[in-house]
Amino acid sequence: FRPLVPPGTYTATLLANGEKHKTEIIVRADPRIEMSQKEYEAQAEQLRQLNDLLSQTHQLINQSDLLLDQLKALKQRAALDKKGDDKTTLEAIAKAWKQLEALRDEWRRPPPNMGYRQRPRLREETLSLMYAIDGATARPTQPQLNRGIQLQEETKTAMQAFETLLSKEIASLNQLLRDMPQLMVGPGKP
Repeated sequence: FRPLVPPGTYTATLLANGEKHKTEIIVRADPRIEMSQKEYEAQAEQLRQLNDLLSQTHQLINQSDLLLDQLKALKQRAALDKKGDDKTTLEAIAKAWKQLEALRDEWRRPPPNMGYRQRPRLREETLSLMYAIDGATARPTQPQLNRGIQLQEETKTAMQAFETLLSKEIASLNQLLRDMPQLMVGPGKP
């Protein structure tokens, strides 16, 4: 994916050794492509929005991977710890793990990215739409714009589902293990 800018005049600024240098850059439209300035701008704006959605999806996936690593370590530690009710702790860990994996599998294809037999997930859908818009020599079509709106809603729903998991399952697990805090997802959460 290569985000482009619409034709126009841009200013590039270079800061080096306390000096500031500016120059103008003129981006011209490809003469072989018949697109208006508004069509170029619509294409660039839609790509920017989709790129933002892709970044949010990657943040969700990365945070879920970190949380799964923490759950795995906690499970090993709880299995070794002979204090308290191990069965309750292990069941709570298993429940959180199962819910988190189900969410993550909605955001990306499960390894080993099983190909065409699985339906595309949030990340793949967003990437596919980005490539379709980026590779076209026309403004985004109405179906593409509609799918972009749907992907925004799906991303919002995914973020809410992750927040709900954190505020319910992970918070109750932290409460259960208050003497052994392991699952404090920090300020980098989506």
